Amino acid sequence: MDRNLGAYSIFDAGLLAENFALLATAKDLGSCFLAVSVLFADVVRRYTGIPESDQIAMGIAIGYPDWSAPINGFCSEREHMEKVVRWAGI
Repeated sequence: MDRNLGAYSIFDAGLLAENFALLATAKDLGSCFLAVSVLFADVVRRYTGIPESDQIAMGIAIGYPDWSAPINGFCSEREHMEKVVRWAGI
């Protein structure tokens, strides 16, 4: 992401990342968002050629999931929506 873009550009980057992940899923690929890429920007730049004039907002890994791996069968419990969402003005 160009460093000269405004603060709200991070939302655009997030939308792009989300759609990238959805497209990968549509093509039977898996994806994983890698926020740690930001912490190791120097390493990412070394292997990708991303210039210093660009800010690294997020890394995304993409590949074929191994559905037999135990971690891919994990399903976390979620709070009911009523506990975490408050509807205003309805």
